[in-house]
Amino acid sequence: MNELANQYATALFDLLKGQEKEQALQGFQNVLQALRDSKELRVALCSPSFSLDEKEKAIQTIFASLSNIPHFLPFLCIVAKNHRFDQMEEITSSFQSLLNQERGTLEGILYTAFDLKEEEVASIEKAMSERLGRKASLRVVLDHHLLGGIKVAIDGKVFDGSLRHRLKELRAQLISGGNAR
Repeated sequence: MNELANQYATALFDLLKGQEKEQALQGFQNVLQALRDSKELRVALCSPSFSLDEKEKAIQTIFASLSNIPHFLPFLCIVAKNHRFDQMEEITSSFQSLLNQERGTLEGILYTAFDLKEEEVASIEKAMSERLGRKASLRVVLDHHLLGGIKVAIDGKVFDGSLRHRLKELRAQLISGGNAR
């Protein structure tokens, strides 16, 4: 995790209480979506060509709906002032991690060869939560080395349901003379 992004996330996290943290996470997600949707906005907030005044006006105007989240708009202005808007993805990820830690939620990585639907990810998170006895939050990573299936790394463990792993197990069973299922 990027140490600088973690410092920004921690600074905001420490200012907020309870439900405000949930609201801030939603605010971060809205900001990220806006940056993904608008190349012009991304350029304006990330480029040193635009003045701080222009960036602050853009933040106040475009993200006015987020003004109900304590400290959030001033936080975005500080990020802009310090030319760190290009790290918003990492800052958001760090904030999410801090919130997960506070909730007691395990974080993990879900490796897959193909894009998964939100429902599929939610189903896998639910299964991992039941298996580990704690809520699990998985970040999806596309791994084109996987032939198929999925692999989950969480809480120091790897749950390998990939096709490659299954083929290795089958091969080992055949070599040892065991019965294949």
